[in-house]
Amino acid sequence: MLKSKNYSWKTCPWDVKGNKSYQILKVYRKPRPSAVARFLIDSKLLNTYKSRQGFVDEILERGACIPFGPCCGGRVKFDVDKGLYVHAECYPGVSKALPKAQEFGILTDKPIKVIDHSLLRYHRSDLYLTESTVLVSYEGQRYIFKGPENLSYAPFIYREFQALWHLDHPHIIPPPKILVKPFADSDRVLGFLLPYYPHENLREYVFKLRCKNKGPLSLLYKWAVQLSQVFHHLLYKKRILYLNIKPENCVVDKNENLITIDFEHGAYCRPEFRAPEMSGWHKTKTMSDTAQEKGTVFSVGRILWVIWKITPTNKYPEIGKDEEDSKTIFAGNTTAGQQRIQEMILQCVDPVPENRPSLIEISTFFEKEYGRFKQPKFIRKLTFFGNGN
Repeated sequence: MLKSKNYSWKTCPWDVKGNKSYQILKVYRKPRPSAVARFLIDSKLLNTYKSRQGFVDEILERGACIPFGPCCGGRVKFDVDKGLYVHAECYPGVSKALPKAQEFGILTDKPIKVIDHSLLRYHRSDLYLTESTVLVSYEGQRYIFKGPENLSYAPFIYREFQALWHLDHPHIIPPPKILVKPFADSDRVLGFLLPYYPHENLREYVFKLRCKNKGPLSLLYKWAVQLSQVFHHLLYKKRILYLNIKPENCVVDKNENLITIDFEHGAYCRPEFRAPEMSGWHKTKTMSDTAQEKGTVFSVGRILWVIWKITPTNKYPEIGKDEEDSKTIFAGNTTAGQQRIQEMILQCVDPVPENRPSLIEISTFFEKEYGRFKQPKFIRKLTFFGNGN
């Protein structure tokens, strides 16, 4: 939920129809520091309110969550009949920095639809969204609308579009088939529409299972196999070293399969999930395929550890430090099976790369463990390990 107390103001740097007396309201969502909505407001309209807090409260009550960065946002308007309302639109002067629509057409022989930004309806959401993504609907169907966080990131729209059309894997988000342009007569692309996965990202989904005291072990087996297979596909078939591996970049579909997302910044990796030897992108470019795979295995193992040892506070548990309240949600296996799984995960995150298994070995291990675990029913309420039940 957007917090009305968590916002900031700044003077608009653009000349809006010859009038520079506009303010930009940036609304934030805790605990993330990034703005999830921006509103363009005439200072004269703002001055009619006794308090800015009251003005913000009314905007959030009436307005949808409007998108990202300086490229577009919500213009707050007033109508005698409607009262305050929010109109989504592109800010002036940004179109020239965006890639041209014709550049996208040469990347695929599939039909690509191009629509006007004004046809999108925006929705407020607490899902896996940042300044570059927003939940929208178009022709009655929900999508994630993705675009640049700011003008310097505009070229990455083209880069991700290009990548997705060449990856072709069931556990990688499908390529976008709808491009969004800023204005009806524009030849530029503001962003594109991606499939919407209501189950959220892996971290949030596992945490919800944890809170409900649920979590079949078969999910851990399935996710481990899917993670190892998708990164093996990227590394060896597509020759892509995907470094931005983290639970937030894996969303859960309606069948509880993992879908890898975010191919905009493949060269960035959060420190919590980065192998010690892969501390800089310049280092990875000179690594052998085997060394790159071992680094990827560490990141996969770190994700599995987060799943295996998720904490009630939803903080990332530290490897080797088992807090009393850090219990795995995936009960249902034998004690020996639990031990084997934990040993495999710890082997994946071994500080010495040579001691880590390969991606194929991870997949084979969890497929074998799943065969041992087979039960007629997996979706059931389960207890945590070590809670005395």
